[in-house]
Amino acid sequence: MTDKNDIIMPLLEAAEKSFRLLFKEHNEHFYYCTLVMIEVGTPCISALSYEVLEKLAAASDDHDNTYLQLKWSYADSPYCGFGYDEYFGDVAKKFEYCFDNINCDKGDENEISRWLDSMEEVMRILDGKGLFGMGKERSRLFINAEIMPPEASNFDRAERLNPFDVYKEWERDWIGELSLDKPAVDWNAVWNPELCNVTLLRPVTDKKIIMQIKNALCIDKGITLFIEDCQNAPFIILKNEPYETVIRNLQNFPMIQPFLSVKKQERQ
Repeated sequence: MTDKNDIIMPLLEAAEKSFRLLFKEHNEHFYYCTLVMIEVGTPCISALSYEVLEKLAAASDDHDNTYLQLKWSYADSPYCGFGYDEYFGDVAKKFEYCFDNINCDKGDENEISRWLDSMEEVMRILDGKGLFGMGKERSRLFINAEIMPPEASNFDRAERLNPFDVYKEWERDWIGELSLDKPAVDWNAVWNPELCNVTLLRPVTDKKIIMQIKNALCIDKGITLFIEDCQNAPFIILKNEPYETVIRNLQNFPMIQPFLSVKKQERQ
């Protein structure tokens, strides 16, 4: 069992350095800053500014709907994973240590809860330092510690971390987005998704790349054995995985994409 304090210290340092560098390099009006755990992977930061949101919406044929749909989308932000390569090395090692012997399909709910609690505490500490502004400036910025795909606990952490009005704006937008009229669900596609195989194309010796591959693809093999495997490519690293999930996960790890080939399986 992991002591929460052992998680908070490296995560706090990495998140603070990443957010500070982001704000220094991009003089924009940020309204959304989050620590996010994606598909039970190492947490990273994401953020959105009104400048970025307007640019994303302007590129769409349906500006208003796109604006709402992307307003709180960590994944569509160009700043998703900002500072990860520079500052999250120790966090990734700690995360790997915590989850090294856990079956990724089932997960360890207690361990995940400890990480989410730690992420919330980190955002609370950074907020207390004034990193996200003070007074009126803070009242215009929403922060959170999230798990994706989204779970109800995201609302609980959001409510605890934010001023009432800021939280309510986020909540209204989320509920509005969930209640938008959408095409009927294709349940056959849900229960019978397109599957794919993922191939590691060439040997990899860089441990940072190996760790990102392991996180992105949710490999449940121990890190030592996985490092050895990666030195003996090419080989199929995953079989029978949902294609859309794999593609979505890889979008957050651009550095590893050249090392992998994703091939859809033919439907039976």
